[in-house]
Amino acid sequence: MVQYADEELPRVGERGAVVDSAGVVVGVIETTGVDVVALSDVSLQHALDEGEGYVDVAQWRVGHEKFWQSADVREELGDPHFTVNDDTQVVLERFALV
Repeated sequence: MVQYADEELPRVGERGAVVDSAGVVVGVIETTGVDVVALSDVSLQHALDEGEGYVDVAQWRVGHEKFWQSADVREELGDPHFTVNDDTQVVLERFALV
């Protein structure tokens, strides 16, 4: 079993349900790729492919840091001072709608 930060990494070929805010399954995705990289190594292509409208890696990073360092994430992690930096390892998952 592969683990990262006490969680199992996604595996290529795994499938998962996509649910809407009402809990209704609206699709199924299949993991097509998984990479673990330093935050400073996230590529422009990944930022663009995410489909959230980011135009560069800096914009992608600001949006993700805001989420990762939010009160909700810090509470879930049990660390009120959690922060990320260039060396923080992040999981980049690629998937396709099946």
